[in-house]
Amino acid sequence: MFYLFIDTTYEPEEEIGDTMTCRKHGITCGKGARKAMKAAKKKLPVEFNFKAMQVIFENASSFMHECGYILGNNCSLQYKEWRHVPNEARLPLHHKLTAWKGYRGKLHEDFKQIGGLEDPIKAKTTPPSNVSKEDWEYLCDMWSQTKYKVMF
Repeated sequence: MFYLFIDTTYEPEEEIGDTMTCRKHGITCGKGARKAMKAAKKKLPVEFNFKAMQVIFENASSFMHECGYILGNNCSLQYKEWRHVPNEARLPLHHKLTAWKGYRGKLHEDFKQIGGLEDPIKAKTTPPSNVSKEDWEYLCDMWSQTKYKVMF
């Protein structure tokens, strides 16, 4: 099961002197998926059709954009197709995913240390400096759920 974290920002044209700058896409940062997950009150599943080799679900296009962004910033483009990329080149991507899980685990420990299990509202008001308020509130809400407390 995959989970989706997607969004793109868009900058309009700006006039600089006698020339116009191009419109550019900003970084993919996951705000759209967080909003969708918050509205649905659950994780967003990603379905994959292995026979057709396609992602098939409501936000498939966004998922593919996110995958392209991650691969474009972390993998060499000197291969014709993904299947030709050797495992040695794919391994760093796996390490990035495990580092992300470890980082979330550290944030969960911070949440517990500031008393988030007893007072989640207090925890929401003190996000770590390197975490957006929206992300921190989402994590605090998730960690405060009875279902999640039973797991940990």
